Amino acid sequence: MVFLNKIFKKICQKPFSKLTSSPIRSIFTTHCFDNDFEIPLDENLYWDNLQNSLEESDQYTNKLTKAEKNVFILQLKMQYRSKSRQSTTPELQLAESISLVDTLDNWRVIDSHIVSTKRSHSREIFGSGNQEMLSKKIASSGADSLFVVIDRLTNMQVKGLRTTLLGNNPNMAIYDRYKVVLEIFKRNARSSIAKLQIALAEIPYLRHRYENKIVNSCIRSINRAKKLEKLNILISDTFDLAEKQAFESEKRWNKNLAIGRLDGRTFTVKDNISTESIRTTCGSKMLENYTPSFNATVVDRLLKSGSLLVGKTNLDEFGMGSVSSSYFGTVKNPYNVLIDDFDEDANDFYISGGSSGGSAASVSSGIVDFSIGSDTGGSVRNPASICGCIGFKPTYGMISRFGLIPLNNYLDTIGIMSRKIDVLVDVFNTIAGPDPNDATSLKCEFKPIKLADSFNTNEIKIGIPKEFFPNGLSEESLKAWKHSVGIFEKFGNAKIVSVSIPNIIYSMSVYSVLTSCEVASNFARYDGIRYGYHSELNLDTNPSGYNFETVVRKNRDESLGQVVRSRIVSGNYFLLKDNYEKYFLKSHKIKQLIVNDFLKVFNDDQCDLLVTPSCFNETFKYSHFLKQSQVFDEKDFFTSCANVAGLPAITLPCILSQNSLPIGIQLISKWKRDDLILNIANWFINKNGFEFLADNDKFLHKISNN
Repeated sequence: MVFLNKIFKKICQKPFSKLTSSPIRSIFTTHCFDNDFEIPLDENLYWDNLQNSLEESDQYTNKLTKAEKNVFILQLKMQYRSKSRQSTTPELQLAESISLVDTLDNWRVIDSHIVSTKRSHSREIFGSGNQEMLSKKIASSGADSLFVVIDRLTNMQVKGLRTTLLGNNPNMAIYDRYKVVLEIFKRNARSSIAKLQIALAEIPYLRHRYENKIVNSCIRSINRAKKLEKLNILISDTFDLAEKQAFESEKRWNKNLAIGRLDGRTFTVKDNISTESIRTTCGSKMLENYTPSFNATVVDRLLKSGSLLVGKTNLDEFGMGSVSSSYFGTVKNPYNVLIDDFDEDANDFYISGGSSGGSAASVSSGIVDFSIGSDTGGSVRNPASICGCIGFKPTYGMISRFGLIPLNNYLDTIGIMSRKIDVLVDVFNTIAGPDPNDATSLKCEFKPIKLADSFNTNEIKIGIPKEFFPNGLSEESLKAWKHSVGIFEKFGNAKIVSVSIPNIIYSMSVYSVLTSCEVASNFARYDGIRYGYHSELNLDTNPSGYNFETVVRKNRDESLGQVVRSRIVSGNYFLLKDNYEKYFLKSHKIKQLIVNDFLKVFNDDQCDLLVTPSCFNETFKYSHFLKQSQVFDEKDFFTSCANVAGLPAITLPCILSQNSLPIGIQLISKWKRDDLILNIANWFINKNGFEFLADNDKFLHKISNN
């Protein structure tokens, strides 16, 4: 009561316990302290909400008299077992409800319907048979508001109504009797005490608005993931865990005990990053049933920050590829949804890139706020570019790789994807820093990055590599490149210079050789005897025909894809005694030459930043991928150099192609200048004004009707 007294002394100079108006005490105590609600530690939270409500009440009459509402009334006809319980009729109740609406200026009843139900207290008030009929009737009526004649709708009932009845109009206002009566009182409140009564009576709605924000957001993420299930974005979902985490996060926020800026944010993790007690498959049959007993460092830090894990995302098998096609299917680009005749079950579709295609698709489609992937030659930046989101590969060693199932220890980097640069920076600040479990993590203290409110690009020199005009660069990608450079030149007054990185053309060769050698070494563990999938042996017909070699070959043939087996073979070839110096050692020497080229460009003050294409073209159809015969193609030509040199790089959505598909551009900066590249990325995004798919009206309309 002490807290209540303070509030009421501020408002009306009387303590709560001495207020003579019993309705005030009744409304406040009935609706503020139900459901074991706890007052936040910060008293100013409710005081601010009450004050805002009073200020809104002062302006309410002027605002609402101008707004016209067309109301559809749903009158419930309760099917009681005993008729003696019915003290009135649905027809009389409907007439009363119509009178209530008519009391409000500029409100009119456009249609009404009496519907039978047995479950006014259930989450779904109407059965499936009535749902379809009511949905069509409401949609055809032209109403913009729905009045369900029930005393108080619960928050879950409102969600159920939006899902089952208002799919075509998710923004339609929903009222119950309590709220309609409040509207009437608002119109007629003149004295301070009357306005106070209304403000206090509205607290339940204010409370739901703030208290359930995180839980509601989590449920929306889960529902969207379910609607987009056929895009093959997730290999394993953690919906139950995410909901549990959301409720815990909600409690922390309500008590002003939020852990940090990521508390309550939803995320996904690429399925080659270890998660305790959650299946981690690497997109392979070999690890179909593998469940780690520990969390990767990045996962552990995110969970401790209060982030909500929604699922594990699909990828190319063990991260080898640029399509995100695995044992669990191929990820479909969310932009497919915009195609009018798109068939979710069709065998041809636009791909999402790879290998972190599932992560990019989960962000682009709005399922989650951010996703964690791995980037060995462009596996975060490539799919981010063609799915239309931001993909960041930090400086090598800035983020711990502990718990990442390795592909290439020299090049592997944990990457981040998001639609918002500020969220991406929050994630980076949370997961970056030294880790004693990872010998390759940088030992220097990590200083959190801050985005500048205004960033001056006048002194920035933008470098354009001469070597990045290869054959095969499409007109669309060239257009995006020129567009991005034009933004820096026109809006930032940046200086554009031409630079040369002569050995960069060998990046793909270095990447391919070193990755194959690492695969040959790292994948020796996947023999199916000590680790992974184990084939059933027919000992009845061939009891003595198996030895270690034949068993391993059988296990791998049945559980590893063609690309993985090809890289194991090529890696062993490169590591043969006669080939070791010619391929493996020479690749390391060329790697150092590439590093030296970058050092010369950045340290000799030639430029501060490179702006390059991120891909040769927009995304392509899956049928085009199936026609390719090369194991190593050129998809990572523009991105692999940053991995070879260990530099920070980021891809940003730039333009839409003629086919309305996203094309991104890439920024590369000096070693350990992650702060510079993120601030410049933030500046570019604000100037470019790209519309993300998750905000696209057509996309939202299509998935709402799914």
